[in-house]
Amino acid sequence: MKTEYEVRFLEINKDDLLQKLHKLGAVEIGNWLQIRKTFDLINPQPNSWFRLRTNGEKTTLTVKEINSAKIDGTKEAEVIVNDFDEMDTILKKIGLKERNYQENKRHQFKYKNTEIDIDTWPLIPTYLEIEGENEDIIKEVCADLELDYNKSITMDVTDIYKNIYKIDILKIKKLTI
Repeated sequence: MKTEYEVRFLEINKDDLLQKLHKLGAVEIGNWLQIRKTFDLINPQPNSWFRLRTNGEKTTLTVKEINSAKIDGTKEAEVIVNDFDEMDTILKKIGLKERNYQENKRHQFKYKNTEIDIDTWPLIPTYLEIEGENEDIIKEVCADLELDYNKSITMDVTDIYKNIYKIDILKIKKLTI
């Protein structure tokens, strides 16, 4: 499994951020509605799950494992799959239990070998996610965007909902925009 290096900035000013991204020459990749289903492992483990996600153009199946709340605390293995509904059927047929269905809007950019996502989820303010191959490149991009790296967080979406906004999204079977 590969290590994910990512940080998030909560409650961003989307218009201001978009202006900065365009000024820096960030490449806009897309603006999509993302649909995902999460599944428990056959032998459920804390902080590990499968995610089936599509943006209508690309569908992936990912196993995620969170070992710590640090920038490099998440491990994942991901493959591209051809069909969201067929993969959903296969996962259920092999015995995976669906946790929940979730939707969010994602506006995605590429800049300096990072993926920059402006994510809008139900019930919480829009936030920014920066993912890169190491912490140094993420710090560099934060500086370019005039963001204080020390104000970033490394919580995953579930923990953002739970710890910041006091919403347990694992208890919400269908979370839609």
